[in-house]
Amino acid sequence: MFYGHYCGAWIIKVLEPRIPLWILMVAVQFVDFLFSLFVLLGIEEVNVVRGFTKVNDLNLVSVPYTHSLIAVIGWSIVYGLLYRYSGYGGGNRAVFLVGLAVLSHWPEDLLVHDKDLLLLTIDDSRSKYGFGLWNYPKVFYPIEILLFYGSFYYYFVNTEVHPSKLHITHTTQPTQPCMANKWAIILLLDSLGTHFFSEYLDPPKNCKLLVSIMLLLYIKTAYFSHKLDKVRVTRHNNCISEKLKLLNE
Repeated sequence: MFYGHYCGAWIIKVLEPRIPLWILMVAVQFVDFLFSLFVLLGIEEVNVVRGFTKVNDLNLVSVPYTHSLIAVIGWSIVYGLLYRYSGYGGGNRAVFLVGLAVLSHWPEDLLVHDKDLLLLTIDDSRSKYGFGLWNYPKVFYPIEILLFYGSFYYYFVNTEVHPSKLHITHTTQPTQPCMANKWAIILLLDSLGTHFFSEYLDPPKNCKLLVSIMLLLYIKTAYFSHKLDKVRVTRHNNCISEKLKLLNE
């Protein structure tokens, strides 16, 4: 699962608008950020095996420090504390939601991974779990599409163009410059493009090159989200409707 992980970020952004969207985008993929770095550093081990599952060629040989449940709980606490002392708003509610965004990664992985996820241990000799939906593309793809595009739609209908991007006068209707929606379109096209290339092009056999590409994809998505966050605001946190009402009186 890749884009499905972003489901939590879109929803939490609506629930707590004070959390920057890019922070949530990094949070839901924080486990895989660390996984990519740990593979590059030789701390965790992964192989590229053609046809390992029907959707994904990654064989997670040893990933106890990023993908065990106990590790993900620990990383969610760490990320929440980093947010707590970052100076961003939202208080304890935001800290909890940011940590929850990190934690959401594990149950979503549990659905799709083969049996390579540990529970409350980092001992690789213990039992590993995974429901293996990557072996059932007709089930997996609808779930991922629903998670990403459904949550994005929820975000989009609960946000509107930032007041600073609107031109409001007594004689004209508010206008929404193309720039205000550009980043939403870019994000959608980017997700479709990434899915297309991952589906029809074989990943590189060099696992370190592959995780480097993954890191770039995560950073790119966080950047696009940051740009989108600058031009959209949640409806219940906006004053556009009040401005329009005053102008019409």
